[in-house]
Amino acid sequence: MDTSGFVAAPSGFTSLALSPDGRWLATQPLGLPLAVWDTSSGEMAYILEDFNDAAYTCSRVLFSPDGFSIAAACHGNQIMLWQTVSGEFQRSFQADLAEFITTLDFSPDGAWLAGTGGDGP
Repeated sequence: MDTSGFVAAPSGFTSLALSPDGRWLATQPLGLPLAVWDTSSGEMAYILEDFNDAAYTCSRVLFSPDGFSIAAACHGNQIMLWQTVSGEFQRSFQADLAEFITTLDFSPDGAWLAGTGGDGP
């Protein structure tokens, strides 16, 4: 794989994920929006957009088992979903937690998406 197109994040990453087929890499650099990279070219495919800048501060990003969707646990206790190939925003869910979402995962068949987080005293 040619890595010349990949860009390092000056402040590091909070999360990254590789799609099940290895074609896409989703990255969450600190202070920058979620980005999806084409691993065959090393080029950025697109930036994941949302409606309130929550995609700038996500603690976890992952692909669904079939690779169709990208999910992220974002600022404001939002779980957000995008379509992998197009980057089109699909929907968001609001978690009722006092603290932020720390864990996010799909069931093996992709039918369920679960998230957990701290919910202080």
